[in-house]
Amino acid sequence: MREMRCVREMSRSPFQINPFSDRRPFCQQAESFGPMTKLLLILMIVGWVVGVFNGCGHLIKTHTEKYDNGKVSGEGNYIDGKEEGPFVSYYESGKVKGEGHYVDGKEEGSFVFYYESGKVKGEGRYVGGKEEGSFVSYYESGKVKGEGRYVGGKEEGPFVSYYESGKIKGEANYVVGEKEGKVIAYYESGKIVDEDIYRDGKCVEDCEENDP
Repeated sequence: MREMRCVREMSRSPFQINPFSDRRPFCQQAESFGPMTKLLLILMIVGWVVGVFNGCGHLIKTHTEKYDNGKVSGEGNYIDGKEEGPFVSYYESGKVKGEGHYVDGKEEGSFVFYYESGKVKGEGRYVGGKEEGSFVSYYESGKVKGEGRYVGGKEEGPFVSYYESGKIKGEANYVVGEKEGKVIAYYESGKIVDEDIYRDGKCVEDCEENDP
């Protein structure tokens, strides 16, 4: 089942390398920028967080994180300690890595992630902090790498990953966030690597030792 890792990873985070994947704008994931909560006090001391009060008495803080060379790695605003408005992350080159919008500390609307070349790496939409609708990841060539659909933050329906050639690499079906039915991995030739049967998120047929 080693080859199915692509399907499982894609279903949990369709962008695979997603700087917003743990529901924080700068999370400690691959290609991320470190947890905001542990840095706020330090950044306030050194002047990277600027706080002002708006007309309604709410504290607004503009947060900027930087690479070791001083270049900006990410920026966004907080109101009373919650993310609010646009958040943007950057490559060290200054190119945009990811961008999205927050309302009252939750993701809201479209989130888009980019390769350093500027090509789109992945995109999807959030409603009230939960994934909603189609999520798609791409190879830098622009070809689809993986795709699936979410309803209320849970996977729903078919999730498919692809080789860059366009051939199917893996496929699985989900019902309310749980794998249901056949989970299949393929060689690029189209030959089946492995095939399991799931019911309610558990492997029930043709299972191997490491299958959940």
